[in-house]
Amino acid sequence: MQVKLLRALQEREIRRVGENTVRRVNARVLAATNRDLVAEVNAARFRQDLYYRLRVVEIRVPPLRERREDVLPLARSFLAEVATRAARKATGFTPRAANQLVRYAWPGNVRELENAVERAVVLSRGVRIDVEDLPEEVSLALPGAHAAGEVVRSRRSSGTTSSPSSRRTTATRPGRRAAQDRGSDALPQAQAVRGARGLAS
Repeated sequence: MQVKLLRALQEREIRRVGENTVRRVNARVLAATNRDLVAEVNAARFRQDLYYRLRVVEIRVPPLRERREDVLPLARSFLAEVATRAARKATGFTPRAANQLVRYAWPGNVRELENAVERAVVLSRGVRIDVEDLPEEVSLALPGAHAAGEVVRSRRSSGTTSSPSSRRTTATRPGRRAAQDRGSDALPQAQAVRGARGLAS
């Protein structure tokens, strides 16, 4: 299949199944994938020449977990579309449901969000989608369930500048402090003992 696609892109001609006649084509190809094609080329699962033939203009769309600010606008758009198609009265999300939508990592990307909203609209009994209407994995998403490498907003907005390692290096343990106090008290006593020994000798 890759060889045929490469020939169609390079030679701009195709041959239909069961025909011996070559047909000229003039078309633009828009290709999309959720795989790392560079890794696929290195693993010899994707042709290198086809990769460079397709890669004329490359646009990378980050996954939904890396652009959480788009979750609610997309969810509202899906809700309006599904509600109109299914003749439902759902018009929006409760604050709790909106928070859970943003918290969830969406490993299935936009399609998973669309299916979750459609399910919620169908099961909802009111005009607003609540947490109970969402899929179980979405409704149980924890506040700390962020994607790997993402900065937790609560830490960033707290305004603290000290790190756990710096706190460990600057803090003094009670036992060590007591030992230091005992050492400072014992210093004059040791000097007095050495002075007494010098007089005796």
